[in-house]
Amino acid sequence: MPRSTDPPHNDLVIATVNLDVVRVSQKTTWLFLEVEFSDGSVGFGEASYFGHEAAVVADAARVSDIVAKEKMVAFAPILTRLRSPQTSRSMASILSALEQAMLTGMAQRAGLPVSVLLGGNQRQSVPVYANINRGVVDRSPEGFAAAALAAGRLGYQAVKLAPFDGLRWDETESESQEKLLMAGVARVAAVRAAIGEDCRLLIDCHWRFDMKMAVRVVAMLCEFNPYWLEDLVDTDKIDGVELRHLRDIAHAKDILVAGGENVWTMKDALALLSKNGLDVMLPDLRQTGILQARSILDAAAAHGVMTSLHNPAGPVLDAMSVQMAAVLPDFVILERQVNESPIYDALIETPIVLHDGNLQVPTLPGLGVQISRAQMEAHSLPRDAEIEIPISRGGGPNA
Repeated sequence: MPRSTDPPHNDLVIATVNLDVVRVSQKTTWLFLEVEFSDGSVGFGEASYFGHEAAVVADAARVSDIVAKEKMVAFAPILTRLRSPQTSRSMASILSALEQAMLTGMAQRAGLPVSVLLGGNQRQSVPVYANINRGVVDRSPEGFAAAALAAGRLGYQAVKLAPFDGLRWDETESESQEKLLMAGVARVAAVRAAIGEDCRLLIDCHWRFDMKMAVRVVAMLCEFNPYWLEDLVDTDKIDGVELRHLRDIAHAKDILVAGGENVWTMKDALALLSKNGLDVMLPDLRQTGILQARSILDAAAAHGVMTSLHNPAGPVLDAMSVQMAAVLPDFVILERQVNESPIYDALIETPIVLHDGNLQVPTLPGLGVQISRAQMEAHSLPRDAEIEIPISRGGGPNA
């Protein structure tokens, strides 16, 4: 008797894959992958990739077509088929979102939160900081200060800003560099004055400096007592000796050095860790995927590096990041996008509780939160319509 090619009845088979495009603001578009399984359950993943939305939409359509033609069991078949050494970053975002959705579906079927599938909770609450950058429309020092105060009123006890709009050491003319540098320092000063000394201050530099400028920036910012400085330099262009020297300068001012959001593979992660120039590694789940991120951050902890996550996008990535943060060794603090749009809260029917600067790790099955499909549909652009895909941009010029 011929063997059936149909998947076993108890396997989680992918039925449909659709991408929801949510225009959040003039700066931001979120991309959510909605995966329906053969048992009728639904899982969500986030594939938001700022500035590259059209490529993500095209890759999502490709994955959707493959799923429509074949009965594909969750995980190995589809991930193995679509991932290769030539996988683009846009496709990596889709595969990560697909992995998020599949993990969510499997966890829901088991009646467990995703954190259990990732190894089990090491903590019941997660320290969190408010990233105010994308929510700041008024880029003046006063605008940043107001946003920081608003985050404090919500209960956040740590704030991050990206103050150096428009500055790139290799692109900006020297006269403009000085002006932009001082404007950034003024924003930092205003935020520190607004939040007081008891609130942690984190500063994201977005690889804007070469070594000479970075050393100067550390000296300029130390008076504001930052908890960490993130991505001071492009670590791909700086050798280990220079990176360790920069870290030593920061340590002399009691400042940590963070980075790693552009890590994509384990090879990338090990290359960065081998330079021994970071205190905190914060990869982005949209680029690494979920299970690989767990391995990368275990490797970071083994190298004596504290762990965090790059989490600057929408509520689905946030929910998955909380589940991951709950299980990570040597976890220090989680990023969270704050006050860019009320849509963030509208999409979640069961919000994650913030108390004393910590997020309580939810224990509902799957992501731990309930995504509102009605709100997702209400805020998404029409599927299959001939529309121009809104492109995200940074919080400020060249940000």
